[in-house]
Amino acid sequence: MEYLRVVLFGGFQAAPPSARPLIVPTRKAQALLAYCLVPPGRVHQREKLAALLWGETRDDQARNSLRQCLFVLKSALGSNVSRALSISGDTVAIDAHAVEVDVARFERLAASHAAESLEEAVSLYRGDFLEGLVIDEEPFEEWLRQERERLRDVVMEVLARLLHHQCAQQATGAAMKTARRLVGLDPLQEAVHRALMRLHMKEGRRDLALRQYDVCAAVLKRELGLSPESETRRLRDEILSGAPLAHATLPGHSEEAGSVSAAAIADTRNVAESATDSEVPAPGQRRHRVAFAAVPARVEYHALLEQATRERERLQQLVAELHSRRLLLQGRMEEMANRAMVLKRLLPGDTCLAGPARQLRA
Repeated sequence: MEYLRVVLFGGFQAAPPSARPLIVPTRKAQALLAYCLVPPGRVHQREKLAALLWGETRDDQARNSLRQCLFVLKSALGSNVSRALSISGDTVAIDAHAVEVDVARFERLAASHAAESLEEAVSLYRGDFLEGLVIDEEPFEEWLRQERERLRDVVMEVLARLLHHQCAQQATGAAMKTARRLVGLDPLQEAVHRALMRLHMKEGRRDLALRQYDVCAAVLKRELGLSPESETRRLRDEILSGAPLAHATLPGHSEEAGSVSAAAIADTRNVAESATDSEVPAPGQRRHRVAFAAVPARVEYHALLEQATRERERLQQLVAELHSRRLLLQGRMEEMANRAMVLKRLLPGDTCLAGPARQLRA
């Protein structure tokens, strides 16, 4: 039996190793295959798969649509590869030994401590998970958002660890490439901007180091309405003065890691504005939890949104603002104080101020 090679980063592609990519003709067939492959080998109930992709139709129609979709998928995979797809009674599964999935390999490599494995993991992340695939079914879209965010978090952490290793090894060129990719994924990471400034100085490019500061300041102003942190401003002043640069914690290590590996940063002020326009939940109504975590060493607040339910509630506007953003950054303590109280009033009993961030993210 031939095995199937599937790429899920940056889009969808499936092919036997020595043949052209297979044509999986419908988006729902692609979505079904992808769902069953994360991870491969897991057994899925037909009822759950039907609800995932045809949740708005009657049960009998959903089951019939699933049956047709499975037929389309088996036909697209061909006689040899389709044997990897196991359909038995009320369950569907894909033989883990018959497929090679980039996401599964990426996660195995990401768990390694070896720089070579981290580099390979980064090379596999060619774009967001199932980029461009849109299925107008809320259960599937919710799963897709969560997986995209989870995998994006993983690649951010991998890049941060790789950057720390490269900086420690004085591999300036490789570190520059990694730092640029981090900034490309999340331009609000000040620790990475500082790393780039230092790397430019190592190459004797004072002009590029100062330009990197300007890029950092511009994006913070545009996206958050904030100025760079004192640490970033201090580094700029050291560069301007011509004095030797003070030692700094490398990105991906110690307290810097929380900032470097954070993903999906957004403007917390928009959250407060959305919350202000929302109604206070009625007694007994399920609410959304918003937790603010202090990182005292960096004078920053991270806000996590944990969705208590998928249903539309009175806080719909707040949830719509945050829908796929689990991690938010507010860079100034004094600017957060009043907004935290607004959210505390809107979400009585569900909002907390605590720290450190890593405990809330666990």
